[in-house]
Amino acid sequence: MRALVATVMTVLGPATYALAQSCAMCANSFGDNDPVQRAMAWSILFLLATPYTVVAAVALTLFLTYRRASGRRRGAPTGLGRPRARAVPGLEGEPS
Repeated sequence: MRALVATVMTVLGPATYALAQSCAMCANSFGDNDPVQRAMAWSILFLLATPYTVVAAVALTLFLTYRRASGRRRGAPTGLGRPRARAVPGLEGEPS
């Protein structure tokens, strides 16, 4: 088992530097402060921001629709907490 681990470490050890580098398009194609590099960074930002903006707009629409609908649902109190006395026909006076 130790021989297998030692072999894997020997093979993958030198490759760690190459695996840690970025892709060839991002790392080596552009120089420092290259306008194409900045344009690519902005395009990636917009590509990442667009789905979040759409999801946030849908969530805001649903939230506002829910809030407005809950305001319409409220009505006058029904008085279910205490029974009201009813007048009995034929008796004089007010109901007690």
